Amino acid sequence: MSRLRRVTSLLPDSPGGRLFVGLTFVDSLGTGLYLAGAVVYFVHGIGLTNGQIGTALSLAGIVGFVTAVPMGIAADRFGAKRLLVLVQFWRAGWFTALALCTGPYSFGLVACGLAVAESATPALSQAVIADAVGDAQRNRTMALVRSVRNIGFSVGALLAAPLVSTDRSWTALVVVLGNALSFAVVGALLTRLRTPRTTRAHSTGLLAQIKGFRSPRYLVLAALTSVLSLHMTLLPVVIPLWIIQGTDASAWTISALLVVNTGMAVFLQIPLSKRAEDVPGSTVLLRWSGPALAACCAAMIAASLASGWAAVGLLAVGMVCMTLAEIWQSAAGWTLSYAFAPARHRVQYLAVFSLSGLVAQEIAGPGVLGGLMIDAGRIGWAVLAAVFLLSVPLVGPVVGALARQGPDPGEPPGTEEPAGAQGNRDRIPSHTQESP
Repeated sequence: MSRLRRVTSLLPDSPGGRLFVGLTFVDSLGTGLYLAGAVVYFVHGIGLTNGQIGTALSLAGIVGFVTAVPMGIAADRFGAKRLLVLVQFWRAGWFTALALCTGPYSFGLVACGLAVAESATPALSQAVIADAVGDAQRNRTMALVRSVRNIGFSVGALLAAPLVSTDRSWTALVVVLGNALSFAVVGALLTRLRTPRTTRAHSTGLLAQIKGFRSPRYLVLAALTSVLSLHMTLLPVVIPLWIIQGTDASAWTISALLVVNTGMAVFLQIPLSKRAEDVPGSTVLLRWSGPALAACCAAMIAASLASGWAAVGLLAVGMVCMTLAEIWQSAAGWTLSYAFAPARHRVQYLAVFSLSGLVAQEIAGPGVLGGLMIDAGRIGWAVLAAVFLLSVPLVGPVVGALARQGPDPGEPPGTEEPAGAQGNRDRIPSHTQESP
């Protein structure tokens, strides 16, 4: 009984927060199922080549980039929860269509359709969670959602293993349809979510909504955070390529390091995110992520100079450093992006924030880091480490400038900021942020 109480004590106090955590598990379960079998289905089910898959996904990344902010504007106008429900059914429909693809053109169309939803979901989810649990529990709930998501990914991948191991196209098709079903279930259950702080829908016109974003300093924060979020490219693309091409470690090391990353994300996300409950603490965590990423780069260089188990150990050290940076940067990003987004245009601002990460992770990151940097070898890792370290001194001035700016100048008189966001600003000193 004590263990059960310990587990339930981790859940948000509000019914809406608990429901969202449960929905996250269902969502990630289907996604984990899909990720483990997607490539098998693309190759054996549809008959695509590697080039066709890459071209379609790159095009989808561009579509996601173009549609992210308009989706944020739509959420600010019609309500984030309402749009998130529609997005879940949209994803279910396009994944069902994926089961009907017969070639590269239909696959490209489906990939672009899915990209519209994928680029909008992070900002929508963050806004709905904030409404469901309130400012006091927002960051803790985001951390719990991230931990549950990693658990769901792992369970889904394990469930997919016996299906994809048969190398049959129909089994991979089951994986695709299973993911579609998970999104349909999430969309249906999401309609039951009650948000005490109901997401406001604004009746202003589209042009006024577009003009609502007028904070260059917020863009600078988003760009700076996107540099420190390049761990999202290191994990699935750069580190695996480096293991195979730049070290003597065996290919199985990739799977072992992914287990390390997932395990740390599950067990450490919540405790290591506690300091990000306000802006000063988030500023500190964002600073810490830079040296941690630089240490990861140094470990990758050292691993290329070692052999055998020494190389594996150094790679593991690098993965630990990268995962710590991932936890700190993501937690800091949740608070900073929300605290400085004006209430009237909140989802639009959050969409801009996530859009900068999309540029770094899905458009620039894979090509620059996965291509040019790997070709440059140890020099490439050293340059990347320098970029991470040079980003750290910029964090305090950028956050301080946003704090001094105060509420968005485009806010009409009387528009209220959430108490938590304003309180965060009030606690920021006028000089560079430094917490003990």
